Amino acid sequence: MLEDYWRTFVDVKVSEEYYFQYVHHSRHRVWLINGISCLMAFSGVVTWVNDYLPPLWSSLLILAAQIVSALQPMYPFGDRLYASKCIYDQMRQLALTAEQTFNKVQFGSMSESDLPSALEELQISFDSIEGNIASSDLFPRNKHLHRKAETAASQYLKTHFNLGGWTDE
Repeated sequence: MLEDYWRTFVDVKVSEEYYFQYVHHSRHRVWLINGISCLMAFSGVVTWVNDYLPPLWSSLLILAAQIVSALQPMYPFGDRLYASKCIYDQMRQLALTAEQTFNKVQFGSMSESDLPSALEELQISFDSIEGNIASSDLFPRNKHLHRKAETAASQYLKTHFNLGGWTDE
């Protein structure tokens, strides 16, 4: 039973790291869009002031930058960023609770007979977190972020549980 709890804990930890990576990745995309919009607006102003382009083209460049900024709430990145932050916070709490329960069993302050109910509660909470906050189609799976999350979780487990190695095989 302890092995089942450990596997579920590892899944929760990988998921927590995945959403952390997703938050980081989404922030970069939002910053990129904001940076491009800022450069477009700045270029439009500079070309207008220095007469590099006719005023119509300069104003169109500025207008395009403003349209990109105005439409930003409609892009999926903002929704993904907000939802992934919320999911990450809940996953972090769940991973902390799971780790504390695992340590209690491992160090004897909780008996293994209490573990099946704790495992069931952990699995129910884990399965419901993403569905409570966002629809499943909001987050397309990103293999690169998942590999980074697995690496980060592996590093965490090696450091905090003194493991020589961790594989998902």
